[in-house]
Amino acid sequence: MKNILVFIVCLSLFNSIVSAQKNQAIVPKNPEIDNSLTDGLSFRLVGPALTSGRIVDLAVHPSNQNVWYVAAASGGVWKTTNHGTSFSPIFDNYGSFSVACVELAPSNPSTVWVGSGENNNQRAVSYGDGVYKSLDGGKSFTNMGLKLSEHIGNIIIHPTDENTVWVAAYGPVWSKGGERGVYKTTDGGKTWERTLFISDETGVSEIAIDPKNPSILYAATHQRRRHEWTYVGGGPESTIYKSIDGGKTWREINAGLPKGEMGRIGISVSPVDENYIYAIIEGKNDKGGFFRSTNKGESWSKMSGFSTSGNYYQEIICDNSNKDKVFVMDTWLHHTVDGGKTIVATGEDKKHVDNHCIWINPNDSDHWLVGCDGGLYETFNHAKDWKYFANLPIIQFYKVATDNKAPFYNIYGGTQDNNSMGGPSATINNAGILNSDWYITNGGDGFESAIDPTDPTVAYAESQYGGLVRYNTITGEKVTIQPLPGKNEVGYRWNWDAPLLISPHDSKTIYFAANKVFKSTNKGDDWKTISPDLTQQIDRNKLKVMGQVWSMDAVMKNASTTIYGNIIALDESPKMKGLLYAGTDDGCIQVSENDGATWTKYTTFTNVPSNTRVNMISTSLHDQNVAFAVFNNHRSGDFKPYLFKTSDKGKTWVSISGNLPVRGSVYCVRQDFIDPNLLFVYLFPVKEALLYVPSAPLGLTGTGSQGADLWSAENPVFGATFSIYIKEIEKSLKEKRQETEQKLESEKKDVFYPTFDEIRKEEHEEAAKLIWIIKDKSNKEIKRLLTAPSKGISRINWNLRTETTSAIKISKSTPGRYESADDGFLVSEGEYTVEVYLLNNGVSEKIIEPTKFKVKSLFPAMSTPQMNEELANFRKDVSELKRNLAGSEKLMEETEQKLELINYALINYPNAPLKLIEQTKVIQQKIEECAIMLYGDPVVMHREFETPPSILNRFGTVEYQLFETTTSVTNTQRNNIAITKEELTIFRAKLNEQIQIIEQIEKQLQEIQLPYIKGADQNWKAD
Repeated sequence: MKNILVFIVCLSLFNSIVSAQKNQAIVPKNPEIDNSLTDGLSFRLVGPALTSGRIVDLAVHPSNQNVWYVAAASGGVWKTTNHGTSFSPIFDNYGSFSVACVELAPSNPSTVWVGSGENNNQRAVSYGDGVYKSLDGGKSFTNMGLKLSEHIGNIIIHPTDENTVWVAAYGPVWSKGGERGVYKTTDGGKTWERTLFISDETGVSEIAIDPKNPSILYAATHQRRRHEWTYVGGGPESTIYKSIDGGKTWREINAGLPKGEMGRIGISVSPVDENYIYAIIEGKNDKGGFFRSTNKGESWSKMSGFSTSGNYYQEIICDNSNKDKVFVMDTWLHHTVDGGKTIVATGEDKKHVDNHCIWINPNDSDHWLVGCDGGLYETFNHAKDWKYFANLPIIQFYKVATDNKAPFYNIYGGTQDNNSMGGPSATINNAGILNSDWYITNGGDGFESAIDPTDPTVAYAESQYGGLVRYNTITGEKVTIQPLPGKNEVGYRWNWDAPLLISPHDSKTIYFAANKVFKSTNKGDDWKTISPDLTQQIDRNKLKVMGQVWSMDAVMKNASTTIYGNIIALDESPKMKGLLYAGTDDGCIQVSENDGATWTKYTTFTNVPSNTRVNMISTSLHDQNVAFAVFNNHRSGDFKPYLFKTSDKGKTWVSISGNLPVRGSVYCVRQDFIDPNLLFVYLFPVKEALLYVPSAPLGLTGTGSQGADLWSAENPVFGATFSIYIKEIEKSLKEKRQETEQKLESEKKDVFYPTFDEIRKEEHEEAAKLIWIIKDKSNKEIKRLLTAPSKGISRINWNLRTETTSAIKISKSTPGRYESADDGFLVSEGEYTVEVYLLNNGVSEKIIEPTKFKVKSLFPAMSTPQMNEELANFRKDVSELKRNLAGSEKLMEETEQKLELINYALINYPNAPLKLIEQTKVIQQKIEECAIMLYGDPVVMHREFETPPSILNRFGTVEYQLFETTTSVTNTQRNNIAITKEELTIFRAKLNEQIQIIEQIEKQLQEIQLPYIKGADQNWKAD
């Protein structure tokens, strides 16, 4: 059995995607694999479709709109014949799980073409092996070639001749060469002719066809390259071409398009008027935007500066009935109804974002299907309401893990743009595992998950760039535990998917890594850095891409790319405590035999290209000297498997790739637990108020992004509910007047006009208010609630939070879907009182004496009185710090505004001394330095460089951590608040110095009869 199963869970092109309908394994034929060895293995579908995955294309049968084909970025092609009631996978037996597009022949919808290799350019895009064709509605497919294209832009089929097909071959994203350009076949794919070729660096991202004349076609070329360390999203070869002879010959049509380097171009021809062509263009130095041609592309006009990211979107679709209406695929779906002059958000209430495709019903322009990162959605009323199809299990898991819970273990994992989540491997429900059995453990893109092997209630989940949380599987609470740089320490370089490890020797010990390795012995409450920077610290901006080093202004330079130089792989030997291995994105393996005290660096490995990413290191479960390493070089266009083994703790490495397929990158390796040679991967008497953190198992508030068709029953309102009965309410002056006048009118008596004093009193009368004052056991006010008094019984709810110490605002906006209300922290359990005042036209009167009630923890076993007291004191400290910080921020803003007005006056008003402008310029620079301390340095951040936390960032991290927790305070939190206080003191000293200088300038300006400047006090002289 030696090495037989190394690659079963490791190869990127292993296509045993499990059928949603049958519990059987589908194994691709491969001459190097003896299928008899795997015949006894089968896969069981456990879901979930709680959230679905990225859908990149849709095709709907033109005469039977209940038949759809759905292309998934990493889940093949699915078909429904019943309008989405059920879906079946139809592309699991073929050479690519990654799909770019699906197209039906207009003259024969049973002919289905599929282009493989997702046509996006993001950091985790999978490659394909050409184009496929089905003649039986997707029952079977045949590969029709272009296998070296790796990514297909789209496919156009002739409207009357199904044998004539044009393919936009995008070509490799990781390397030059391959099959790229426009390819045409006139014999159904038996033979292909490349009719448009630009260069080995540039492919065709999209082809569009004239709806009235199939001899006229348009092609968008795109020069781009992505590597492990960077992305360049455009170049001088990106442009638009046109053919008037069915794609035989092409000419560039760029009149009116941006000059110089362009990025990805999305094109669409209006089916209403074929003269109208739209293009959405990325351009260097913000020259891109939304363009229109009204003469079939012969000239272009820029309609607006709106563009999306060619890394991930940049596709547009014309409406079927309005030539001025175009839909834009984007993070938030957009559209225009005036030809691109204005582009508006379409509306996505209860729908996931990140949109990639849309089908518009040709008979009803308000009925669409939309594919996005969260799956498939349908609307019948132009996006007012959305239906979510919770039956497409195509979620993209980056990594998975399991716990040791009995009788059924749980499965955890991080997913692409759909959170981290967990769910059972089995249930006692005879229906099996439902979507409702799954739950979100952390938001964002999800990556590594790990579960305490001795306590399954403790799970760790990670979002992008090291956003690590400790999640309690019983309460649903999560505590953010990501290590932050200390005072004056430079920022860390986190990978998009940072490695996480629970020590096999002590479950309280966890390791985590950015460009350095961190260790915690108390489940992440605090961290110790146990390594220097373990990477080669290569300056990525000096590395050549497409044969040159590109300007910082290049299209999408470094965008959506992890900062280069970070740790990818991390493991500790289960046979020797403190024997650590770390692998980096730039080709290093570092080994420590003393728990990080010292490290030995290895950078050269036989037949492995320099700087190849070390994707995974797995230590032997049986021998402390043995470890396995996976190198993955696909981000340089090299798809060979690199699998190595060391038998001497990393001193030497030998290849064990054996007969693994040459075109099959290896991602991971695991050793069998038994056989070392087998490798595998939440007044009336006041009820007791329950204190807990309301959990968000669906990721967001309420039903999150699950669609408008997910029915849910509301819970009782969280917190303490106060009920009050008021027998009568005094009428307002206006009500009294109107009542009197109505009586006089009914008696046919004169109704005289009130005096102006009476009108003035009426108009100035304020509405009565009830002020509910909540105090803690020390009789200190912690919260006030306001309601309008009403006759009879009324209720008000307190959410168990203190008042915010943010700067005072009279009007408060409603929080968005990703925001929380500006509230204070949760209170601690204990005894509280509530009393009520009636405020009527400026006069207050106590109407309810203090009434006691209790707040009780729902999970008392999770904390101790000492922990509660520490947390309460820390919250008070943080709240007071926020008051100072928010006030300081506002003071700086107002100072900036005053300085701007002074500077304007010095330049524009007579007799103002110009010599003071130099001084105001210096002040402006000093205040900018203050702003950098407060907010961070935008010059650095916007160019994708690592930065240390700003004052607000550091404080905000701790405040965020405390906002929804009832657990103990971590040492990391205490340290970061201490740092914040120190830095705030320095900030205020600098700001106060500038304020004093401004005051001196104001004194000098008092002798000049300038108009009033904002912020001047009572000493302002009118003359």
